[in-house]
Amino acid sequence: LLAIFGRNLLDDDTQSAGFDALLEYRDHKPFECVGEGAEARAAMAALARRPEWREDALVARFRSEILPQLDAGALALEPWLAPAGAHAVPARLRAALDFLRS
Repeated sequence: LLAIFGRNLLDDDTQSAGFDALLEYRDHKPFECVGEGAEARAAMAALARRPEWREDALVARFRSEILPQLDAGALALEPWLAPAGAHAVPARLRAALDFLRS
């Protein structure tokens, strides 16, 4: 995030509405190209378990306000790392997916 945006968006309270939309929490996701709300919730739950991210404003808010309302069984990140059905992942990148799943 820092290299892409030049700042840590996860530690910026003004971004909460946008992240809520990505998580499909109190809002709908803004674009189809950003993945599923369940995928975003799984990713945020994974960040909330990591000490280097868990104190950032939006991750801390997720952990205290949103996470308690979610089904813990639906927050596994691993299922989202595997292509499902038809996909357009080039063969040269499939090894990277295998690495992420291991």
